[in-house]
Amino acid sequence: MDRSFDGVEIPNVPKNHLRYFLVFAVSFLVFTAACVGPALKENMRLPASNTIESSQKVIAEFLSQYVHVLDVPVYVYNWSDAKYRDPSWQDRFASDDARGYEALLASSQIFYKNQGKNDGGDNFGKGLYLALDPVSTQNYGGDSWLLMQLRLGKGFRFLNLVKDNAVHASDSVIQALKEIECPGNWNQGSFLTSIFAAKVGVSEKCIGAINWILDTELKLDGFLYPYASSKFSECPQPDPGAPFATHSDRNGAFIVISSKSFDPSSVQIFNTKSVDDFANRLRIETLFYKVARNRVSDPGYIALTDSYYLAFLQNYASPEHPGLVYKTMIMKDPGNLQTYRAVFCPREETQNFFAPSCVQIDLPRPPVPDYPTKISESMPPIASSNMNTAESAHLLWPDLEGKMTDNATESWIKLNLFGCAANFQYSGAQ
Repeated sequence: MDRSFDGVEIPNVPKNHLRYFLVFAVSFLVFTAACVGPALKENMRLPASNTIESSQKVIAEFLSQYVHVLDVPVYVYNWSDAKYRDPSWQDRFASDDARGYEALLASSQIFYKNQGKNDGGDNFGKGLYLALDPVSTQNYGGDSWLLMQLRLGKGFRFLNLVKDNAVHASDSVIQALKEIECPGNWNQGSFLTSIFAAKVGVSEKCIGAINWILDTELKLDGFLYPYASSKFSECPQPDPGAPFATHSDRNGAFIVISSKSFDPSSVQIFNTKSVDDFANRLRIETLFYKVARNRVSDPGYIALTDSYYLAFLQNYASPEHPGLVYKTMIMKDPGNLQTYRAVFCPREETQNFFAPSCVQIDLPRPPVPDYPTKISESMPPIASSNMNTAESAHLLWPDLEGKMTDNATESWIKLNLFGCAANFQYSGAQ
């Protein structure tokens, strides 16, 4: 056999010599890895996996004391515009259509996937946002509205950013955050919010570690974050001057981050063409009526945005000044929201409401009618943010017009809307 390479002859090497050489080479490599490897790792500042795991355990242990568990099921709601979600949602469908569950299921899986992305989402990135009642977020529905009702079951695990967000992490937690390359400013007054924020610009190591803590260690199903909800007389009202930790749970909304927290039987979906599931639709319609009445009977409600009062003024015909129409109203007394000074002018007058042809009349707010016995009958409209536009009474489903309102709604609210029970609806981690 030719034993040359580029014309250079390679001498024969005894087999036992070659064996000794290989043993020596392997031993040298093992020794080098054992002695030099740790120093090289230290210089590169690459923490060993057990360091990351121990840091995660420290953070998880700290957060675990703020995990709450639902003791009873609660109902939450999501509005969207069918035109942007799926045009087929504008057709008639059953309230238990499987697509409703599938849509919520997909949304609940977005939270972890979108961490670190600047996707133009909401407060905490894209995800499954759920209001505590169907009234407070109705404006997200648009003309082709789609309303999803979801029952969060007993055992739902969550962190409460409404009451617990002001907690400060311990020094050991701050050090653990540094170990997993999370920002050092997370402990400045909104620690829990930082944990759930979209984390744009945060390292992948931090995002992965936090996601693992939330999903694997804490087994969270979601979190409650600060958001406005509707007032119901059956629910404890928040005290604006109270310490942050005692704020009402009604000042929030849920984001669900786990698909394990609900099943197809807990989802109902509606649009304006819905005709089935009469009980759920009647209750939702009644909730709108209760909110509308609560607004106009609230003595602290500002009349400039009180469309019930506005509707009264727009329809008022002065017997002393026939032909004049309502133009605007003026606050007569800041301490008296029950009587405003209304300005009436000739219809053609559109600029100068203080013209000689205009008159000012002090008109008290009319009495709030009794709680309606029928849908669309003697009901004050829901307030509008536009002081010159009065909305009509809410009617989500035409087939409910003239139907009796749901008398059981008052007790249903106390049992099924989050933050409305006489006692707590949730407990600490179990």
